[in-house]
Amino acid sequence: MNEPWQLGDTIGRYRLEQLLAYGSMGEVWRAEDVRLGRAVAVKVLKADPDGMALVLFERNAQALAHLTHPSIVQIYDIGRQGDRAYVVTEFVHGVDLATLISWGRVRIGWAVRIARQIAEAIRVVHEFGVTHGDITPHNILIESHEDRAKLADFGLTRDPDLQPKLSMASTAVGALTYTAPEELTGHHPGRASDIYSLGATFYHLFTGSPPRDATKIVSLVREARTRRPQFPHELRPELPEALSAAIMRMLDPRPTKRLLSLTEIIEVLDSVAQHFPPQSGATLEERAIEVPASQIAPFPVSLAIVFGDIAAISHIAAQTGALEVQRVLLEFFPRLERFHTNHRGRFKKTLGDGFLSIFHNVSDAFNFAVVLQRSLSEDPISTAPQERGSEAPPPLALRVSIHVGTVLLVQTSYGEDVYGAGVNLAARLVAFALPGEIVVSTPACLALPSEQRTLLRKSEHVRLKGMSGQLEFSRLALSDLNR
Repeated sequence: MNEPWQLGDTIGRYRLEQLLAYGSMGEVWRAEDVRLGRAVAVKVLKADPDGMALVLFERNAQALAHLTHPSIVQIYDIGRQGDRAYVVTEFVHGVDLATLISWGRVRIGWAVRIARQIAEAIRVVHEFGVTHGDITPHNILIESHEDRAKLADFGLTRDPDLQPKLSMASTAVGALTYTAPEELTGHHPGRASDIYSLGATFYHLFTGSPPRDATKIVSLVREARTRRPQFPHELRPELPEALSAAIMRMLDPRPTKRLLSLTEIIEVLDSVAQHFPPQSGATLEERAIEVPASQIAPFPVSLAIVFGDIAAISHIAAQTGALEVQRVLLEFFPRLERFHTNHRGRFKKTLGDGFLSIFHNVSDAFNFAVVLQRSLSEDPISTAPQERGSEAPPPLALRVSIHVGTVLLVQTSYGEDVYGAGVNLAARLVAFALPGEIVVSTPACLALPSEQRTLLRKSEHVRLKGMSGQLEFSRLALSDLNR
């Protein structure tokens, strides 16, 4: 069986409830363990004709199942159903650290305690003899009730006996800002590169900005090896200089000069924690955020932009009438809202018969677009003809574009809004999508994990009026997901 799994399907004793991620290697679902009555995450590998990927997938899961720590996502089960292998992990109720950082300036006391939990988890990983290989704020989950950090997605773990790269994790441009310089030049990740990625994550957590601009792809390697970022306490003066210095030592471009002792890193964090008591609050945001993002002066940031519109809406209106179109939109937009929320959307607004959604992570944007298109294919929104006996119009179909570009999020008198060249380009790009398709600009393609990028067709080039050079993009149709 190589058909996509659908909502309500059962794998082993796990009933699928929500598709969380999709890539060339397989899918990640939120599911219910029907025997124990608890929520779990299920990662399902695509069918593997020769069986080798299945063997590596299971060996990797079996090895990682021995990693037990409160700040490491726990593996519960592995299994096979037909020619599909799956691994079951705990489901973390909360948000990833990247999303939390986007909420505003993080309290130092809260950040120090979260940083300690992550460092302790990495120490356990290294003592076990493996390397995580993809430490970023996106791969750190925050349990919202206990303020507990959970290190997730060990798909890029390296072990002498385990070679698979079977993750839904990103090797994306967005993740390169956390990648050690030696990895950018082709070296395999090791403990020293994990420390660098941990330091880059801490830098982002404490300052609100990553240490490098990953959108400058051409100069990224050179900057990583030659240009030091500002000290964290220069960006945020209330940060203790001892913590700032430790983070900068973790970010040394020379692996042999890096602060490699996790014990020393934890000692620095413990020392700082004494001066910043925890903040009480009813919600995670109240406990973690000192200044909300809405109160911080806006500045341009690079984000993933999804633009969509309903194909041939005027033709549908002519056949069905305005009231039927209104009914269809009232059925469609709540579905859009649900998927946008499920995939951690940052901003959304409707535009007549279309929509604009903003995401921090292009992989989330891709998953959102795929799930939305699949939903309209598997559970179509049908339209009724205006005159009895007339041929019914086709079900609702979307054209969707994804782009990564500069966006300015601002507060206006009527709420938050977005501006920027990136938004304008995404709106123009959607015109090249056929109904049911997703078109992805090359900047967005480069920022996608390889598992998602390989699903896309060969790139195309078009020339847009008023734009120097050509616009390059790739297509994805639903039929491509079953290749």
